[in-house]
Amino acid sequence: MRRFLLALITIGLVGGAGWLIGTRQLSSKDKAEVSQETDFSQPEAPPEEPEASEPQPEPEPEPVIQTPDDEWQLVLASALSPLPAGYAPPELETVAPGYQVDSRMAPALKKMIAEAKSEGISLMICSAYRSEERQKELYENKIAEHKATGKSDEEATAVAASIVLPPGTSEHQTGLAADIVTPENQNLDDSFAQTPAAKWMAENSWKYGFILRYPQDKQEITNIIYEPWHFRYVGEEHAKAIYEGGYCLEEYLYGVLNHKRLESFVISPTAQPMEADEAQSETETEKKEQ
Repeated sequence: MRRFLLALITIGLVGGAGWLIGTRQLSSKDKAEVSQETDFSQPEAPPEEPEASEPQPEPEPEPVIQTPDDEWQLVLASALSPLPAGYAPPELETVAPGYQVDSRMAPALKKMIAEAKSEGISLMICSAYRSEERQKELYENKIAEHKATGKSDEEATAVAASIVLPPGTSEHQTGLAADIVTPENQNLDDSFAQTPAAKWMAENSWKYGFILRYPQDKQEITNIIYEPWHFRYVGEEHAKAIYEGGYCLEEYLYGVLNHKRLESFVISPTAQPMEADEAQSETETEKKEQ
């Protein structure tokens, strides 16, 4: 019996020792595996950030000369230099029944008409300031008129734009332009150039600050047909220089005046260069008129 108990105790001691050794070995193995999977002794390296690509500079728009506020009389309006949306003169003044112009040039226009009359020349305004809304109305009416003849939208728009300029591109919207004829000859065509009134204005309008805006020999520059009836106010100083130099307004602003007075202009990244008229006064003559 004693031997049996002794043997049983021996077996128990041997088995317990084996279990303890196995447990320790398994624990060491687990730790090794965990250590292989995640090394907590080293801080985790932050993920590499992708190199920021160098920003490509946007192409700079071509600088365009704009007139400063104190040279309001040199503002341009054309298909190449549209006026800002909603543009209108600060104040309008009536110079003839149904016709208004920028109030700042109204005295000069009235003086020119009065002094022409004293020399036997009767001048009559047939078109002056037109609002953006009025210009839009004329333009859309002209498109509709040509669409009614069977032209496509594209064709009708192209033809209409050659007769009535789109809103924002007409010089009349500046309030600084007037179409001037006589009671005897109200034809807005080349025949008006032969009248005493047209000849008088071509020779004398600069004295009052006006220029013949679209000369016959400058059509490639202005992109507008010869209009011996269309006169534009630029002020006496500029009108004299333009008249004596034989320039059109584009040549004067972007050539002569630019070179002489570049420092007095503002360089702007927007676009705005030339000028135009529109429909043939309030008579819808089929001809390109700014």
